[in-house]
Amino acid sequence: MTENVFLIETDFEKAIICRMILDRETVPVARSIIEDGHDFSMPEYGVAYEALLAHYDEGGDWKIVPIAERFAEAGVWELIGESDGFKNIVQYYHTSCDIEDHCRVVRRRALKRRLAATLEIQAQDKSFDVAGLLADIQDVKDELASLEKNQTPVSGSQIIRHIIGDAASGRIREIATPWKLVNNLARPLRTGTVTLLAGNIGASKTFAVLQILDKAITDGIPTAALFLEEDIDHYIHRFWAQKAGVAELTNLRFLKENADYAEQLAAEYAEYLDTIRPCINTTPDKLMNHRQCVGWIETQASAGCKLIVVDPISALDDEGQKPWIIHKAFIDRVKKIAAAYRCAVLLTTHPVKQTSLPSMGEISGGAAFSRFCQYILWLENHPEKKSDIITDCGTIALKHDRTLYILKARNAPGVFKKIAFNFDKDTLTLCEVGLIKKPK
Repeated sequence: MTENVFLIETDFEKAIICRMILDRETVPVARSIIEDGHDFSMPEYGVAYEALLAHYDEGGDWKIVPIAERFAEAGVWELIGESDGFKNIVQYYHTSCDIEDHCRVVRRRALKRRLAATLEIQAQDKSFDVAGLLADIQDVKDELASLEKNQTPVSGSQIIRHIIGDAASGRIREIATPWKLVNNLARPLRTGTVTLLAGNIGASKTFAVLQILDKAITDGIPTAALFLEEDIDHYIHRFWAQKAGVAELTNLRFLKENADYAEQLAAEYAEYLDTIRPCINTTPDKLMNHRQCVGWIETQASAGCKLIVVDPISALDDEGQKPWIIHKAFIDRVKKIAAAYRCAVLLTTHPVKQTSLPSMGEISGGAAFSRFCQYILWLENHPEKKSDIITDCGTIALKHDRTLYILKARNAPGVFKKIAFNFDKDTLTLCEVGLIKKPK
C-alpha cells in the first residue's frame, strides 16, 4: 500500500479505533497485525485499542454506550463520550474502511520507532551490544518485509472514497478568501496545497495577505503567519488600521493630533488585536534561511494550523547556494508538509524585475515555484484604467487600479482569467470590481 498522503500518523490510528468501534468484526483483523497498544504513537489510542480488545474478549455488547463505558473505565472516555468524540467517529468512517492497510501502516511506523529508540539507547550505553543491536535490526527488517509482502495496493475506488470522505468531513477544504470571484474562479488555499501570490513592490500584496488572514481568523481557521520584512509592531498597526477602516491610523501625526479618537478605536478593537497577535510571527533581527523557514512551517502545521502564510519568501537567505537547487528543495518540502498535515500554505514573492509583466517565468525563484505550486496568482498595480467587466447585466466599462492574474489554478475554471480590483486608500483594503472580459 502506498500510504495516503492525506493522512498523518494519528489519522491512521484514529481511523483504526473508529472502524473497530463501528464494526466488531474488524477487531481480529487489527489484532493479527498490531502487537499491542504500544504500537500507537498517541497513548490514548493505544489505551482505547486495548480497551476494545478486552471488551471483545469478554463478549461485551458492541454498541456505543457500553463501549463508551469501557473507555470511561480506561480513562479515555473523551474519545467517544463527548460530542466531538462521536463526531470524529462519524467523520473518520469514510477513511477507515481499509483497516488492514491502516494497521500495517501503524505497525510499520511502530517498528521504525522501536528501532530508533534502540539505536539511541545503544549510543548512550558504554557496554555496546553489537550482536544484540544487529539482531534487533534484522528482526525489524524481517517484519517490515513481511508487512510489505502481504499488503494490498490501494485501488482507484479506495482513493475516491478517501477523497469523498475527506471532503464530506471538511478535512480537505478550500479556505475562503474575502473575494467571491477569487474563491469561485481560482479556488486557492485548498488544504494540502501551496498557493503563491506574486506582485511587484507597491502592489498591496501584504494588505491582501492581512485581509486573507482576517477572514480566516474570523472564520475560526487555525492560522499562523510569518512576516520577514518588518517587526511585529508594523503588522499589528496595519491590522488595526485595516480592521477599523481608517488608513490615517498609520499616520503618526494623525495619532498625535487625534489621540482620544485613536484610544477609542484601540479599545474597540482590543479583543480582536489580542486574538490575532499569537498568529503573527516576525524575524526583524535576523535573516531567516530556507531550511529554518521549512522548520517553522512544519512546526505550525504539526500544531494544527490550517492556513500558514510566509510573506515574502523572496526575503529568505539562499546562504550562497545555487538558487535553483535550494528553491526546488524548499518548495518540494513545503508541498509535502501541506499534504501530510492537510493545511494550506500561502507564500508571497516578488517578480525577477519590478518592470516584469505578469508571467510564471518572471517570478522570483524561477521554474521551481511555477512548476510545483498548485496555485499561482499575480497582483499587478497600475494607473487607474477602464476595462470591460462582465456583470449579470452585461458588460460594463469600470475603472480599476489593480489586476489579479490567475496564472495557475488546479481544479479551478479560472486559469488565465483576470479580475479587476481597486485598492481603497481610505480603508487599506482591496475591493473586487469584477471579471475582466477577454478581448477578442
